[in-house]
Amino acid sequence: MLVLACCAGMWSKPSGSLRSAMVIAGVVAVFAFVSYGAEAARQTGTKAPETIAVNGQPYALAHGKVLLFFFNPLCTHCLDSAKRMSAYQWGSTRIVVIPVEQAIYADAFLKEAGLKALVTSDFDKLKQVFGYTAYPFAVAVENGREKAAITRFENDEPRTTLKQLGFIQ
Repeated sequence: MLVLACCAGMWSKPSGSLRSAMVIAGVVAVFAFVSYGAEAARQTGTKAPETIAVNGQPYALAHGKVLLFFFNPLCTHCLDSAKRMSAYQWGSTRIVVIPVEQAIYADAFLKEAGLKALVTSDFDKLKQVFGYTAYPFAVAVENGREKAAITRFENDEPRTTLKQLGFIQ
């Protein structure tokens, strides 16, 4: 594109007036700012923390799709939900689980459910950001911003919501 623009500039005759060049530059600047403003306005949803701790290491939430799943490892409703979610086709979506209570049993919970996920201990940090109230609870995060909070885990949910958001296939 830049080569074509240079060729067009060499081919065209020089501008006879500085005013015309300034008007064109002004129009281009206005369109650039409008484009930037439209993109900035699309950045909706609660901003997720830049990183959380996973296995004692920082884990970025700013890029890609991440499902944050709040649960209690001793809750049978949470276990049933996790088992159903383990059968979903996640594609590139990453899953991070947050044990609300009894965190010592989180790995056993994941093994029994068959859900491939990472475990974070940053419950308090995530609770404040996303307004957690009761388990099971999930937050769909895309490029560091909340896309949806998921509170229903019966019938076709959360499959329907996750499919609409493009988190599963």
